[in-house]
Parts: sequence; structure tokens; C-alpha cells
Amino acid sequence: MTHSDIALAKEWFNRRLERRGPDDCWPWTATRVKLGGKVYIAQRLAYIVANGINLGRREVTRTCKTNACCNPAHLEISNHERSYAQIGPPSLAFIKSRIDRFINVLGPENCWPWTASTTRG
Repeated sequence: MTHSDIALAKEWFNRRLERRGPDDCWPWTATRVKLGGKVYIAQRLAYIVANGINLGRREVTRTCKTNACCNPAHLEISNHERSYAQIGPPSLAFIKSRIDRFINVLGPENCWPWTASTTRG
């Protein structure tokens, strides 16, 4: 991302961010971030805009629990292993929502039934 891209991103990004106090979460109010034909994760773009650096293959993680937070004070550079350690494994509700989505796509006749008591044995 060039300096002119960062300037354009900053102007565009700030219109879609709900700024609050410096220690509060700043929720992202838009859907995807697409600049120059590339789709960005909102937190990654917030970090780039705030710090003006190219992250390469490094990841940006939140230090808060708000998924939509883009407050640069709540963002840090991380790697995949550290990100997973901070976030932890997905919850049962998250896994069930993904399974339900696939059932809707494939059709219930092509899937095994989901029950909360299903365990490996």
C-alpha cells in the first residue's frame, strides 16, 4: 500500500468509523473494506492508517473483546499462533452456527443431524 493509498484509505475509513473516547472501542460501521482491488480486514486497515506502515504477512489482533473494534490503541501486530492463543478455540455456539449454515446450503437431506449431545466416542 503506497502513501497515496494510505491517505485515500484514511479519508474513506474515518467516515465509516464510530469514534468514541480514547480508551473506548471504536466500532466499524461498514461491511468490507475494498481499496485498489484488494479486500482488507477493518482492523488491519485501521492499524495501517493509524501507523502508516505496511504489515506484510503479519496479523493485527485486538486487545479488547469487541469484534468490530478499530481503535488503534486496542490493536497490535501479532502472528497466527499468538492470535489463536489470545482468542482461544471457537465456542460451541459458533461451531453450531457454521454447521447450520452448511446444512442450509447443502440441504438437510445431505447432512447428519446436529445435536448438542453429539460427542466423539
